[in-house]
Amino acid sequence: MPKPKIRSWGEIFYDGLPYAPVHECPNNQNCGFEEWGLNLYRYRYLVGFEFEGRTPKGGLIRIGRGIFECPKCFTRFWFHLYEEGLRHILKLCPNWPK
Repeated sequence: MPKPKIRSWGEIFYDGLPYAPVHECPNNQNCGFEEWGLNLYRYRYLVGFEFEGRTPKGGLIRIGRGIFECPKCFTRFWFHLYEEGLRHILKLCPNWPK
């Protein structure tokens, strides 16, 4: 299977956009949105992507920053996306350009 072409799209990263190292809304304790722990659902809320190139990181290949929006409190935040999960992201993210 050939590697898909990856490009930036949608909302863009900016300094001050909250980083979410645990892959859930940084406002989660206040908004109470529960679906973030379910990997299958989080990509529904991907609203942008910044391609950073393919960078080896801890045995994986980091490809860029995913920008997400919480559907309950509308907080936007980001975390890194990896090439190893790209196949699932492309399948599960309705916003990713075809």
